[in-house]
Amino acid sequence: MKILLKNSPEATWQKLEPFEFGGPEGEKKLENLLEKSPDLLTTEGGKPIVFLKPQVALGSNAVDLLGVDVDGIVVMVECKLDANREARRMVVGQILEYAGQLRGMSYEDFEELLTGNSGRPLADLLSQQISDEGRSEADFRAGVERCLDSGDFRLVIAINGINDELKGIVEYLKARGGVRLEALELQRFTDEKSGVEVLVPEIYGLSGRTTGPRRGRTWDLEGFAKDAAAKGLDSDQINAIKDFHDNHLDARRILSSSVFAPSADSTSEWRA
Repeated sequence: MKILLKNSPEATWQKLEPFEFGGPEGEKKLENLLEKSPDLLTTEGGKPIVFLKPQVALGSNAVDLLGVDVDGIVVMVECKLDANREARRMVVGQILEYAGQLRGMSYEDFEELLTGNSGRPLADLLSQQISDEGRSEADFRAGVERCLDSGDFRLVIAINGINDELKGIVEYLKARGGVRLEALELQRFTDEKSGVEVLVPEIYGLSGRTTGPRRGRTWDLEGFAKDAAAKGLDSDQINAIKDFHDNHLDARRILSSSVFAPSADSTSEWRA
């Protein structure tokens, strides 16, 4: 990719040179860039993300960036350079391993990971950096707890130049569903004379870009009740939906045995 720049109609176009993320501190440069500018991670609803600290310990390793948005969605970022062979396959296993270590963690333990010895609640620290008057602390905590319980995290691999192997893995998982893995490509260009910098971000695998019909998910009654409860429905609402389903199923059975209707399969599906 070529980036050309000029600062007046009469000036000639100047080619900006790629910023080199190489060297022993290359991944750290990527990490610092994203920590200071989390808005580079486009979100489906425009919700800002906050990274409270880098290098969060998980087991014997540390994830580069761990953060949350105002809805309680947990965001995990691992930074790699395109020259690093891990960027092709190993980094995918690495970030999935971190997600597995985080899944099932209590809210209190997660809060301690991000706040350390500050003694401040996670919701308070978040509200210092972003404001969302329509969102309560209870809503935020419930969102985080749902993420931790289900393991439905937003996993991001930040890289300075995506390769076909990584792109293929991300797009495959997006098509299959179940894992929210994205790749954020950050290409940076500079002009040494003027000091001008240009950053070209491109994100792959973002679920909000999916087009076409939404594919349903099939549950049994137990699975439906669990998912409905996780989305905030109380027991009376869940039972009302079940009663509606049972009555609807009885009506189908009556029709299927009637001389006015052909025989029909009475099995039922629950779809999201």
